[in-house]
Amino acid sequence: MKSDPPFRRQPSPDADAVLLVDDEPRALKWFSRQYGDEFRVLTASGVAQALELLDQHAHEVAVLLTDYRMPVQDGVTLLSATRQRFGHVSRLLMSAYADKDVAMAAVNRGHVDHILEKPLDETRTREVLRAAREACQRRLRDQALLQR
Repeated sequence: MKSDPPFRRQPSPDADAVLLVDDEPRALKWFSRQYGDEFRVLTASGVAQALELLDQHAHEVAVLLTDYRMPVQDGVTLLSATRQRFGHVSRLLMSAYADKDVAMAAVNRGHVDHILEKPLDETRTREVLRAAREACQRRLRDQALLQR
């Protein structure tokens, strides 16, 4: 059985990047322009690309924000994998669809910390991203203290 690759570098308590995953190229560009003034934004167009980016840059990523509906694999699949492999990353789900069953399942299984509805409200999204980044940094600081 193949094991997951280890972090190339340990996550830093200063991890601050937001990884946005969406299969819509325009959404990725818009998000980078809209929120890049406050957040360092990385983007991926699907689950496989997002996991590759996390394998390489997990030490920098504080927040994962993923769309729910994407071809091949959905956002909950990515959230689950991220929770298992990159537990320090705060996990957010966004969806344009009022799919309460999926949202409840994601929350109940601990795969997601918060759900945002599309279209994103700029003020609310900034608040949620800030809180998620701070939660990740707090987890990493706590882990560092425990390891000492």
